[in-house]
Amino acid sequence: MKNLGYTAGSILKKLGNWLNRNQTGIALLPLMGLGLSILGEKLVLSLFTPALRSRFYFIATTDPETVRKLSFWEGMSLVRADMLLGFLVIPLVFCLLTSRLAPRWRIVIAACLAALLQVVVILEMYCYVAVQAFNSLKLGWFVMVWFLRIHQFVYLRGIYGPVGITVAAEFLTIVLTAVLALVAVKKRWQCLNRATLIAFGAVTALGAIAYLPSVTTTAWSQPLLKLLVIPAFSPSHASYRPDGRNSAELLRDFREAAHSPAPHDTAYTGAAKNYNVVFFVMESLSADAFDPAREALDDMPHAKEIRDQSFVMPRHYTSYPLTDNVTFSMFTSLYVLREREVISQATHLQGIIPTLESQGYATAFYGFVWHDRSQNDFPLINSIGFQRVCAPETGDFTSFANLSESLDYAKKYDHNVLLSMKADIAYWTAHKQKFAAAFFPQIAHDPYRSVNPGKRKPILERGHDLAVYQDAWLGEVLDELKRDGALDHTIIVFTSDHGLRVIDRPRADSPYLYFTPSFTTLDDTMLRVPMMIYVPGVVKQPIYLNTPTSHIDVAPTVLDLLGISAGREMEEGLPVYDPGTADRRLFLQMQSYGASGFYSGGIYHSVSAIGTVYESPDLHFSANDLVPYDSAEARSVRQIMKTQEDDQENLVTRLTAPR
Repeated sequence: MKNLGYTAGSILKKLGNWLNRNQTGIALLPLMGLGLSILGEKLVLSLFTPALRSRFYFIATTDPETVRKLSFWEGMSLVRADMLLGFLVIPLVFCLLTSRLAPRWRIVIAACLAALLQVVVILEMYCYVAVQAFNSLKLGWFVMVWFLRIHQFVYLRGIYGPVGITVAAEFLTIVLTAVLALVAVKKRWQCLNRATLIAFGAVTALGAIAYLPSVTTTAWSQPLLKLLVIPAFSPSHASYRPDGRNSAELLRDFREAAHSPAPHDTAYTGAAKNYNVVFFVMESLSADAFDPAREALDDMPHAKEIRDQSFVMPRHYTSYPLTDNVTFSMFTSLYVLREREVISQATHLQGIIPTLESQGYATAFYGFVWHDRSQNDFPLINSIGFQRVCAPETGDFTSFANLSESLDYAKKYDHNVLLSMKADIAYWTAHKQKFAAAFFPQIAHDPYRSVNPGKRKPILERGHDLAVYQDAWLGEVLDELKRDGALDHTIIVFTSDHGLRVIDRPRADSPYLYFTPSFTTLDDTMLRVPMMIYVPGVVKQPIYLNTPTSHIDVAPTVLDLLGISAGREMEEGLPVYDPGTADRRLFLQMQSYGASGFYSGGIYHSVSAIGTVYESPDLHFSANDLVPYDSAEARSVRQIMKTQEDDQENLVTRLTAPR
């Protein structure tokens, strides 16, 4: 025992001498600044994001009685992993990798490493504040540009000062500690060297001690660097890992996991054989702003007219809250997780449009198409297979100035393409040509312009006004179809691409709107959209279908009504009236916008970007709906989502490969 003690003592003495001789504590000073900044970041998040604030100070389960303020050790549990990572793991790895370098070079490398990580942390923090998700640097940059361009940073303006001060303080800390370290090395301040090492040891010890009490684990118990850095340097499609399964096998596994049957005949198969098809897809209109399943529609006579012969879906959801992703899902019947450009170069997609063309239909797309350097939707539209694309030639169609001013700017471009569609319908019907036309107006792009800029209205009322405005356009389409004798044999899909992604919080002392995103959980206002499928002669009165449905169901419904079975092998959706919709697991995904989830067995499940799980009988979640983070139920929900996202990315990557 004496020899063992002597050996241990010798090792510690040699280690101490080495640390002093190499001035390791001084070399680690810049990393100490980084470690302290990381600990401060969680505090910053808790101050500026309500979603984290509730979880930083409170632990909740599904039992409301257990919602309470955190004890000291429960609070420590949120930062203990950050302490060990920032004051033990990173410094230890740094020392091992730079042990042979001169102290000055170690200081320079430590400062550069700290600055690099700090840049990543700041970008990811900004991204999280904007959309409550940590994303790749590429997507994070897109998020920043999007909010700057589309919403003019107005919502984030309130945190300019605090964030600016925080950023300046963090970089100043790195610079000052690096300068101090260089001076200390030159003057061999051993007291500072020892003090720094003691500080590292003390924080490490405190972090280790914080693991001793048994406390409830939350998603935020994970080290912040792990939550930020891993997503930041992940490729855009990080989940795609080829595993040897072909597309048919992946689809089979999806259907098994989703409890969803393969395409099959229904009670309505072929009931609308040889009908034309019109897709009228409004932009950003949430069912909270316009709901044909619950409203009288006295102010929307044309929507009311088609409702009388429509399938009406009170619980219809977008497949993803981005227009290009929705367009992909609606016309292919496939979930898609990819952000921004779904397809970067044209390919051939299997879906409803090429299927209809094979049956002799003329097809065309009418509406705005992004074609700037940051976002180019033309490859997607071309890949879907439309024979004609009629898009207005315009610049920044949805700039904030145009959103906040009158409708004239958007109306001009939307109505011009509507006139083109009406002219084409007249031509097709005159030549007895079956057709499928898709109209995607942009006038209602969130956060909703005001029909009357002189009157300040709540945002959902503005949205409803825009729906009423577009009802007149629907009337023009109906009049054209009536004039051409085609209305009685035309299916009309009347819906919105996705719901409202921001809410406004007006301030009395400001002429601007302050927009706040709400992405921490799945949200009814963002995901539930109006949906009617007009089938004259088949539906004699409104048929309300209360089972949750999705945009992936649009193509299967239309093709089933038309009696077309060819080319439907890769569908993931079901006809909206299929009895199988009651038993399936319906996925509701946002991914880059902070949450994903699914509906199954009467319960909605929401998984935040950091793994917090909620369950509720409706698509509204609160702290009382939290599922304990480490529970078997929460782990099961996270695994279901991970499997689905991995498999879906794998499948879509295969199907969208250039041919």
